[in-house]
Amino acid sequence: MDKALHALAGVLIFAASDLLDLPGSVSMAIVLLASAAKELADHASSNGQVEALDILSTLAGGLIAYIAAAAYRLTLPN
Repeated sequence: MDKALHALAGVLIFAASDLLDLPGSVSMAIVLLASAAKELADHASSNGQVEALDILSTLAGGLIAYIAAAAYRLTLPN
């Protein structure tokens, strides 16, 4: 369940940045920075554990949103 929540967070972060009309690569960079910041916050907390798979799960969610957004844009008329 934890990894699914990370993937959902990646989708939502990408979607929010995509609403600002940022390039997909910039939106993915924001997803990466947000996931890394969350893991660093976990590391700084007394009980937190840093998990690389959490970052990868968040990135996977962002990538799914990136592909979906690109596919949608292909269907739009010029």
